[in-house]
Amino acid sequence: MLRAILKRINDLLETKSEFLVFVVTTVVGAGYAWYVYSLKLTTIFVDQNSHLNIARQILDSVTPGISQIGFWPPLLHMLMAPITLVTPLFESGLAGAFVLIPAFGLGSVFLYKILHNFTHSQLVSFTGVLFFITNPYILYYAVTPMTELLFISSVLGVAYYLMRWVESQSFASLIYLGIFITFASLARFEGFILIPVAGAIILFRLISQKKKYHEIEAVGILFILVAGVGVAFTFIYGWVFAGDPLIFMNGAWSASAQQQFFFLPAAGDIGMAMLYILEASTYMLGGLLIPFSALSFIALIFLLGGDNRLVLFLSVSFVLISPLLFDIVALYQGSAVLYVSSLPPFGEFFNERYGLYWIGFAVFTPLLLAGVLLERIRPGFWFVRTTLGGILLTTMVVGNISFLYQTTHVEKFSVLTTSSRGSLSPDQKELAEVLRKEYDYGKILITRALQNFVTVEAGIPLKNYILESNYQYYDSALDKPWLYVRWVVMYNPDIAVEGWRKENELVSVLWSDSEIFNYTYELVFENDSERLYLLREDVLRESLALYGIDEVFVPSLNGKMVRWDTAELSEYLENKSKRLFTLVEGGEPAPASVRVKNVAITVQ
Repeated sequence: MLRAILKRINDLLETKSEFLVFVVTTVVGAGYAWYVYSLKLTTIFVDQNSHLNIARQILDSVTPGISQIGFWPPLLHMLMAPITLVTPLFESGLAGAFVLIPAFGLGSVFLYKILHNFTHSQLVSFTGVLFFITNPYILYYAVTPMTELLFISSVLGVAYYLMRWVESQSFASLIYLGIFITFASLARFEGFILIPVAGAIILFRLISQKKKYHEIEAVGILFILVAGVGVAFTFIYGWVFAGDPLIFMNGAWSASAQQQFFFLPAAGDIGMAMLYILEASTYMLGGLLIPFSALSFIALIFLLGGDNRLVLFLSVSFVLISPLLFDIVALYQGSAVLYVSSLPPFGEFFNERYGLYWIGFAVFTPLLLAGVLLERIRPGFWFVRTTLGGILLTTMVVGNISFLYQTTHVEKFSVLTTSSRGSLSPDQKELAEVLRKEYDYGKILITRALQNFVTVEAGIPLKNYILESNYQYYDSALDKPWLYVRWVVMYNPDIAVEGWRKENELVSVLWSDSEIFNYTYELVFENDSERLYLLREDVLRESLALYGIDEVFVPSLNGKMVRWDTAELSEYLENKSKRLFTLVEGGEPAPASVRVKNVAITVQ
């Protein structure tokens, strides 16, 4: 009876401890969200603005719905969608914090539970959480609209439930394991590697226990059915909306397509790929955790030899380090690019956050080593073990505090600000301010993926934009903008001449040098990288009247037309004219009233 009571008290204490971890983590996250916002670092990256735009477009768009999720991993977008409808949270980027801070708390709880399961020490477990929640970059990505923290917390969930399954092989643990693998796969593509890694561990465990074939088959099928949902969704979504299940790998907006014009120092060289990842890790994790985690991993293999925790330790470690292996392979293949200041091309940072993904491993292994050393297994070595464990914990605490202070107070996140310099954000923000002041009504044609700062900061509902993901609307507007859009945003052609940008900024490519376009639209703003045009309504009305086209059916002249049937509208216009505002090359001349500067413009 007494034992049962003590066990219940212990269980309750553990529950309170986990609740405390969650509360402390979320409070720290909330405070840091305000700190990052006060430094104006919430939306400094193109990707941050892109995630905000995609999330809001799911509900606020000329074509709302699942079609707006896009070909990036969609979990963050789906979670943020309702929050981005609150315009101040959307424009400030704080919508990301509302989603990510709870995920931050959950990740901390998983780390605590993993360490406590191994060491049964609250000191070690709380210390591990302390390292996690005081890493400056974990804190940064926990409060800004990026996918990193959502992915890292999901990986910690995978590690925890895999550990539980290896221990108990319970049905519930297997289901939760699959669910968190799906979450990780829908958070970042690195999550795909968790299926073969966890699957191999499960298979090895079942075979080592000499399970029968039908048991192995049943567990494998159940695991794949749950864990494979994220990967299956990615393939099916690409097939439905792009006709290519691998569009996320080879589409125009995939990482490999965008980075084909980059300098790829690690491509084809596995040693360089590892070097770049490890160097990025020193910036993201600090100088101490990397060697400590490597040495701790080796030491634990020897210390846990013959211990039933060895299999658990290796299982958790392989899961936590798998994102690192994924990115090393990606760098080697040339499908990813990573720059750090200390390596070629020197002085630059790009995708340095790849070095953050294995923070779970970097914290878990040294803390577990400290916990093992602190155990009083052999009285004769108690003093040595306690001393070594204490020194390890103290060194890590001091090193982590120093890293936090140096990154946030001395360097002021200089790595992040340097990494964001290639975003052209000042010019886009200037254009956004012009739109905020001058916009009256009508649709705006814009290339979203290249103008994310504009759409976030202009203060205009996204249903008033026509973007690539609006499909038929975009195709129609790109073909004859004067019929569909009152405003046109494009890159200044002086910067839209290089590789990938020229191929994908079709508004600038098609219309920047068009005499017809420049006659029907007035240039109202220009800076080094942006142009904004406004429709000349009198020119369009005159031409429409000549051929009996009712302007009520022309979206560019009717601001009340939020949505329209593109097929019906196209049929109506085709019945009235085969081509509207096109250069006449031979044949009948255009009516004199619409001749401008010797350019024949007509409705045929």
